[in-house]
Amino acid sequence: MEKLGYAILLVVTVAWLAIMVREMVPVWPEGTIVLAALVGLGILFAKVFKDRVIAARTDKYSKDVEK
Repeated sequence: MEKLGYAILLVVTVAWLAIMVREMVPVWPEGTIVLAALVGLGILFAKVFKDRVIAARTDKYSKDVEK
């Protein structure tokens, strides 16, 4: 179920981005700046999400280790 949820989220995100790019092309200079800003925020969000997932795994393993 989790993989299905991620797949649906990915499809919706790609569709949203495609529509956003298509609508920003007519407003060329401003649309490009906004698109670049959103891509940058998306990359930062993905990095934070990845780091948090790795930290959660590390936390789990550090709790299970006998001292």
